[in-house]
Amino acid sequence: MEVLDDTTPEARRVLLELTRRATMDDRLRLAFGLTDIVRRLACDEIRRSNPDASELEFRRLMALRFLEPHLAEAVIAYLDRTSE
Repeated sequence: MEVLDDTTPEARRVLLELTRRATMDDRLRLAFGLTDIVRRLACDEIRRSNPDASELEFRRLMALRFLEPHLAEAVIAYLDRTSE
C-alpha cells in the first residue's frame, strides 16, 4: 500500500522529538484522541454511505465495522431482541 507523505523531514524530526519528550499520559491522551477521530470518521462514512438507514440499522453497521465477527453477531442479536 502506498503511503502519502506530505511531511517535511524537519517537521517529522520535530514531531519525533516532541513525542519522545511527552509523558506517558500525554502519549495515551494523544492515542485516545486519534482513536476518537478515526471512529468519528468511520461513523460519518457509514451514515454517508447509508443515508436511509434507520438508527437500528446504523447500529448494526457500526457493530460490523468495529467488532470482531463473533462479537458483531452477538451485538446484532441483542439489538434485534431489544428493539422488538
